[in-house]
Amino acid sequence: MKNLEKTLQEIFKLEKFNEWQKDIIENVINQKDTLVFMPTWGGKSLTYQLPGVILDWLTIVISPLISLMKDQIDKLDELRIRAEVINSTISQSEQQMILRELAQTDLTDENPIKFLYIAPERLNSEEFLCVLQNVKIALVAIDEAHCISQWWHDFRPSYMKIKGFLENLKKNGSFPVMALTATATKKVRQDIIDRLNLKDYSVFTKWFDRKNIIILVRELSKKEEKLAKTLEVITKTPGSWIIYCSSRKMVDEVYNFLQINKVAVWAYTWAM
Repeated sequence: MKNLEKTLQEIFKLEKFNEWQKDIIENVINQKDTLVFMPTWGGKSLTYQLPGVILDWLTIVISPLISLMKDQIDKLDELRIRAEVINSTISQSEQQMILRELAQTDLTDENPIKFLYIAPERLNSEEFLCVLQNVKIALVAIDEAHCISQWWHDFRPSYMKIKGFLENLKKNGSFPVMALTATATKKVRQDIIDRLNLKDYSVFTKWFDRKNIIILVRELSKKEEKLAKTLEVITKTPGSWIIYCSSRKMVDEVYNFLQINKVAVWAYTWAM
């Protein structure tokens, strides 16, 4: 096994691993399927990006959000690690170029594509599936894996195609599968295992207890009451705030309301 610390420092410009990262990475490099349940900002992406750099061939990352894919690809580009994406943000001609390169290269060429990011809906494309069946795969990582479970509010029907996708790819050679999420109950975790048909796997669960976070519920029926309560809580409690809203329209309304009341605020929405 190659020196993981050396790769971490020279390629990823990081001094040391966070808790459990090295154990997870070693498990993947040893060709074992891996389930990772780790809080947000726990360093989950490194646990498949570093193996993807070390292992030969292509790493496929299935991710549900365009913004998350873009953020990870931008960071890999900064590290001069070749990563491409096939989703609705690029043209058909760009998609065709990527597919042709994948179909024609043996990934030993200079500067090959090491990471391919896709949304689960890409698995509906027969052309895409035909090309990938003939590409040598190092690793498939399924990010936000809770979306595979009908027990979870973020259920994405296209995630149900992943099991068949993996089975077809493995006809051309074996590779490890990773499923990663920060949000999964025990029922959802078992659903992930069942729907991916994982048999021999290792599970890494980092403790989720966050003593600096509490949940308080206030039931308010009128929008005006909700806005007033939001302003009251913000003005009475020091620190920075993140306000989640049910729609982009509501984000704009809260943003404008807080601006009018002289609260320094910024609005952010992401694309699905």
